[in-house]
Amino acid sequence: MAVRVDEVTGVGGFVLPETYVDVINVENLKNNRKEVRTILRNIRVLAIAQETYVENGKAKVVKTVTLEVTPRQAETLALGTHEGSINLVLRNPMERGPAPQAVVAGGVIHPFYRPRPNPFNVGVIRRSKRKSIS
Repeated sequence: MAVRVDEVTGVGGFVLPETYVDVINVENLKNNRKEVRTILRNIRVLAIAQETYVENGKAKVVKTVTLEVTPRQAETLALGTHEGSINLVLRNPMERGPAPQAVVAGGVIHPFYRPRPNPFNVGVIRRSKRKSIS
């Protein structure tokens, strides 16, 4: 499910595909009071709507974040966006141990994000021959 975010609610550009977030709902109540609650926990980010300018290397503000949710979690998320605003909380990628369950009943347990080692290529030039080694 895609959710609309801005630079602040989208954790300032640190939310990337394959990271995990908690979703917090801020609901406006009567008498200028607000209620804050975590509506989903440990949700995988599938994609973000971000563009990078080649000429200066700066990223635009994230406009939408696509989250991997179950149908039940999607209902909770849709209700949360209509009741008030939502904020994403970036989870620690190095956290160990069993992943907590989603707040909603029937939630799915997702594994924590573990960064994969970045493969790189090395170019080797010997005399007039070029070779690329991974």
